[in-house]
Amino acid sequence: MTSTRQTQAIHNISLHSHPQLIAAKQVGQLDPQRQTLHRLELTPASAPRHFPKIVIVKQQKDGWEEEFRNEVRAYRRLENLQGEVIPKLLGEGFFNGRPAIILSEVVGTPLHKLAIDNTVEVDERALQSGLVEALRALFTSDAKYWDQKLDNFLFCEDKKRGQGKVMIVDLEQVTFPDQSLPWEYFTTWEESMNFGTAYSLMRTFRKIRQSATILGWSSGCVSQHKDERTGEELEQTISVVDTLKHAEAPSYVLV
Repeated sequence: MTSTRQTQAIHNISLHSHPQLIAAKQVGQLDPQRQTLHRLELTPASAPRHFPKIVIVKQQKDGWEEEFRNEVRAYRRLENLQGEVIPKLLGEGFFNGRPAIILSEVVGTPLHKLAIDNTVEVDERALQSGLVEALRALFTSDAKYWDQKLDNFLFCEDKKRGQGKVMIVDLEQVTFPDQSLPWEYFTTWEESMNFGTAYSLMRTFRKIRQSATILGWSSGCVSQHKDERTGEELEQTISVVDTLKHAEAPSYVLV
């Protein structure tokens, strides 16, 4: 049986705060690399009134009990940022036999996908401003963001302001002052890890995008084309791009 059929066979959510099962009309996987992340279209009659028609379900990964609990705590402590900087936490329960959280859908493009697709124009000033704004909002709420991967950030349209904004969609590795040693936290924005993370991510984004442009790399593929460089040199360049593609951004590296 394929994974798609398995997902379709189990099509309801057991929510801690809701007495009945929540049925789903359709279940889809958001990313083949993330087997525990699903997009559900719900049957309205079975869902709580405050639930939207579409929700995102994130299941606990095998062996990630602590990270799962930490993410739930982070969503609750960052309630003031829900819907603006991070998704809304709609509930907690079980899906497909695993502990899961139910989140609002965020419509946007992962930064890594934007970086490798050189056919899409990106306003890099708006992107950098969005990263700074999102991570500064976490800093203001005493949250330190450790999981520095481009895929954890979505570039979204903000109709209110008429420009793009960044939303953060993975909180498994967010910590607060009571989880850290005193010297691990800084009192000013410019000294904080989140400040360094914003510019590190932008640096990584630009490196990948520049490499994609040089190689004619679109949607994650290197196109075949003639080049004056030797075969060895081209192979080395592709290797660098492949490394960047999977790299996490280092801390405190400014543009």
